[in-house]
Amino acid sequence: MKYDQKPSFFYWASQSLIGHVVFFQIVASPLFFYFLADDYAEHVVSPARTISLVFLVSGLGLFVAIMGWYTVSKPMIDRRKRDN
Repeated sequence: MKYDQKPSFFYWASQSLIGHVVFFQIVASPLFFYFLADDYAEHVVSPARTISLVFLVSGLGLFVAIMGWYTVSKPMIDRRKRDN
């Protein structure tokens, strides 16, 4: 990256654990709307079910972000630093 360029959101998201969490929460949000639409089609929408979907989807996004950070991104960043 050139020094006169401002880092992008994707660069920040790929370089930090917090960036991973934010990115995967954004990616997981359409999953919430899909599950909500599916529940609406089956006529089982309720406040308790909607809140449980919010926790399910945010927990899934958090889990994927943490696993992706510690198993893929962090080792790649460490290897890149070690090679330079």
